[in-house]
Amino acid sequence: MTTNNPHYRWSANTIQNQLGILEKNLNTTKQQTAMNRHNYSDQGYQDVHNRATQTHRNRLANLNTAIDQWETAAKKPATKLRAELLPTAKHGSNEAVQAELQAQRYMNRTTFDLAGATKIFELPPSPTRTILLEEAQAAGAFTGGSFEALLRESSPDYREATRTADYAATTATILRKRTEGLNRIATHPDRTKLEPTETINTETIPGSDTEYLIDPGIGLDTPTE
Repeated sequence: MTTNNPHYRWSANTIQNQLGILEKNLNTTKQQTAMNRHNYSDQGYQDVHNRATQTHRNRLANLNTAIDQWETAAKKPATKLRAELLPTAKHGSNEAVQAELQAQRYMNRTTFDLAGATKIFELPPSPTRTILLEEAQAAGAFTGGSFEALLRESSPDYREATRTADYAATTATILRKRTEGLNRIATHPDRTKLEPTETINTETIPGSDTEYLIDPGIGLDTPTE
């Protein structure tokens, strides 16, 4: 796969632009199809409408895939860093046994209130620390989102990566909302407009202009003049 082709690297704003092009093309198709509506029964016209908009619905499915791929790529650094902060040992390995023994010795001389649990984050990442954090969670030492907050505080890189991931999740939700609206327009003959909540602009969201690798089979589309 050639990764330096700009068609293979999209930002969320590129996807939004592609959805705008699709909306324009879809409306053109619906207007042209509606010119002969008087020739059909309601069900007959529904069938004609479905056939006419099939290409657009297929394109929507492809763009939904692009949204998924973009979001996954944006979240990948956070996922990787989280795994590095919470490493585990292979079950049954000597490393796992050693980690369990070390964790048990630590637990024998500490308490799992929030103060005691917070000190665990001062230890370097290791399977032992991961076990201790899991035990502290099970004991109810962390309330609400305190565990995630402390984990982010323990690593500036992870904190920044999760901020990127959170923005990406918001952006992807907005884009999926738009695809849902466009799919409704493509499915129902009398639907012609998106709802206000389906037209939110992603360009104001940090990170929406960051490009990630997208399946080249999706391809860029251009407006129908």
